[in-house]
Amino acid sequence: MMADTQDAEKVDEGLTTAVESKPADNGSSDGSKGEELVLEGTSAPKPAPQGFVAPNGGLAAWSAVAGGFLCQFASFGFLNVLGIFQTQYQEENLSNYSPSTISWIFTFQLFLMFLCAQADGMLVDMFGPRAVMIPSAILELLGIAMLSLSKQNHYYQFFLAQGVCFGIGAAGLFMPGLIVAGQYFTTRRSLAIGIVASGASMGGVIFPFVLNGLFNHVGFAVGLRWVVLILGVPLALAIFLISSPLEPKGWAAGKRSLVGIKVFKKKPFLLFNIGGFLFYWGLFAPFDYLPSFALKVANQNISLYTISIINASSVFGRIFPSFLADKFGALLVMSIMAFLTSITVLLIWLPVNHSEDLFGVMFFTLLYGFTSGAFVSLMTPALVQLCGGKIADLGLMLGTFMAINSFASLTGLPIQGAIVDSQNGNFLGLILFSGISLFVGSTFITSSLFMERYEKKKAAPPVTPGDV
Repeated sequence: MMADTQDAEKVDEGLTTAVESKPADNGSSDGSKGEELVLEGTSAPKPAPQGFVAPNGGLAAWSAVAGGFLCQFASFGFLNVLGIFQTQYQEENLSNYSPSTISWIFTFQLFLMFLCAQADGMLVDMFGPRAVMIPSAILELLGIAMLSLSKQNHYYQFFLAQGVCFGIGAAGLFMPGLIVAGQYFTTRRSLAIGIVASGASMGGVIFPFVLNGLFNHVGFAVGLRWVVLILGVPLALAIFLISSPLEPKGWAAGKRSLVGIKVFKKKPFLLFNIGGFLFYWGLFAPFDYLPSFALKVANQNISLYTISIINASSVFGRIFPSFLADKFGALLVMSIMAFLTSITVLLIWLPVNHSEDLFGVMFFTLLYGFTSGAFVSLMTPALVQLCGGKIADLGLMLGTFMAINSFASLTGLPIQGAIVDSQNGNFLGLILFSGISLFVGSTFITSSLFMERYEKKKAAPPVTPGDV
């Protein structure tokens, strides 16, 4: 993210996989014969029947990518505008509560989306994507409808509706698209997953305009009821478009471990998890606090649209680096983008905090959206690279990684909110916390790349003169 390949069919570990039979001269770089891993998204459905070949294209495959895009748009895309809600709640709906207390609503959403991801993936294996998506869509829309009924300064109502109900529903929507897109592609897997993931950024582009317009014209409550309709249409279309090339496995798919300790014996994976935790600790600071920060140098309308700008840039960041990842390796490209993300915070956002320059705010917003978007979209392909194609370890690695990052998401935003509170609204401490967390996390992720290459070289058989 070791068992013998002959045991692979006995172990279902959480990432959707398929076994592809190939001729002996399949051209794989390691010269392996017979079986090839066909991914994934983030859960492991039934191994493909003997002779299954991933189409790497076709109507069903690209329909699944389109449906996955819409799922991301309507789940993580709506969550990406948490900065809009943070500002709205601070000024109106939850004005009696501190920013750090308000941020627990959004951080619990993230926590549930990561924590439930692997379990949702297992349910996709057992019953198929639509069996998971339909109740999840209902739950997400119910959460927004109940949020529209929440009374001012009744914190628990906002927390239950948006933090819990929406969070669980959204978790069951963003996973199936990633899983099914991975099943259809092998040669262009990073690109396919990148396109699916870009739906979250597109939602972050559109929803700030939608929410700001609705809240200003019809109010918070009525506006959210319109949002139910706006989200319901793409979700219905996504449910129609997404289908899996593999048959549901049934109850047998539930007999597996979702997380485990043994995978930490793999040093590259251990380093990757440490880096991922630290990176996610600081990742969402701009998404949550950039609108409030921008109020220092611009009016409210401009500040709210920083979320649209950061997500518009993230669309390109989630797609174009994926081309490079398919050619040079996902972990290498991800490491570079991780470092660039930390640099934008420490070398651009930090000086802008002192200069309070509007151009600097917009420049930082564009760069951060691109680099952070690339990191997020390459997470799953990088984990595939770390598992080395070992089916028996793949799902367990991903489940463990998701569980760890759920706690990073759970604690990151409240820590940042507490820092802002302690500095009376000054963002210096927040920026330093975010930038240093991102930089140290990037260092560990890059270390996992070098360790992976070292162990791969060490395990390679020695070259003898007769082999040359």
